[in-house]
Amino acid sequence: MGWGDPAMSGRRSRPRALPAWWSPDLPARRVLLGLAATPGPLPAVTAARLAAGEDPASLLCADSPEPGQVAARLGALGLRFLLPGAPGWPFSSAEPDPACAWLFVAGPDPPAAEASVAVVGGRRASVLRQATARSLAKGLAGAGLCVVSGGAVGVDAAAHAGALDAGGRTVVVLGCGLDVPYPGGNVALFRRVRAAGGTLLGEHPLGTPPLAANFLPRNRLIGNSLGEFGSGVDWWFSLHWSDGIGRADHCAPQVSCTGQPS
Repeated sequence: MGWGDPAMSGRRSRPRALPAWWSPDLPARRVLLGLAATPGPLPAVTAARLAAGEDPASLLCADSPEPGQVAARLGALGLRFLLPGAPGWPFSSAEPDPACAWLFVAGPDPPAAEASVAVVGGRRASVLRQATARSLAKGLAGAGLCVVSGGAVGVDAAAHAGALDAGGRTVVVLGCGLDVPYPGGNVALFRRVRAAGGTLLGEHPLGTPPLAANFLPRNRLIGNSLGEFGSGVDWWFSLHWSDGIGRADHCAPQVSCTGQPS
């Protein structure tokens, strides 16, 4: 049973202060939409608390946005609110760790993990290395796989562009609100992704800035193995098939900054 089910159950604790709009008769989806739009802990932290059985209402606060207003704003921007168990939920076969409690989505539902591959890498990659990542992503997309990456400058942007070169699909997993133009240099690329039938998605509500703390939890949605890497380490790009959206059963060699296999 997912958190999108009306018959949610779990530990119930008395909230400190409930918003004026809250009612025990509200459908679970509306409560979760208000919670998802509430400023506060990282979505991954809230998702872990929900997975542990906490009542969503206990996590609301007095200034949690009214769900109808949130839905109206999402609708005006052409965005959707997706919950576990709903058609199109990309983690049906394997949930990330920590779990994901919701997604904000622009575009069609992302493909199943089995039909996707994550191509990620450094922001400071050389022109040659970006070209190689672009060529690799083009080949993967041409073979029918959806290329998933994080939308960052460097290898991520090259991977998305390569998928578009092949006329294939690509998914951009953001670490900020979907209405926040970040990184600014990739805004035109994101428009191309959407025009080609690709998808932008993320956990963060509208208006969330690209804080550094957002990106490591974001990576678990692309592929859990990304947690092993960080900026400045000796790698260039990697293919990841794991328990995020990009999934399969092996990975490509990492290549160091010297061009030698690592």
